[in-house]
Amino acid sequence: MKSRAGMEALINDHQSQDLDVLLIQEPSITAYRTYVNHSAWRLYRPTVADTEVRIRSLIYVNRRLSTSSHRQVLCNHPDLTAVKIWSADT
Repeated sequence: MKSRAGMEALINDHQSQDLDVLLIQEPSITAYRTYVNHSAWRLYRPTVADTEVRIRSLIYVNRRLSTSSHRQVLCNHPDLTAVKIWSADT
């Protein structure tokens, strides 16, 4: 379901709010090259320098996770988005 409506439904679903991370492949994109945002989620895009390439992955991290428990990892490729997450154990 590579549609904006499908993405909005996923991100706004109350059951999704119990998840910590959403990994999205082939996200929908608007004519203005924007992605679905929500106040409950932090959006991470690929760190590729070329702004003209089609981005094929996104990571949403639930805002209830502290920013000190995760950090984006640089990957200079449009297909890859990486986030390093620390838990209480590791």
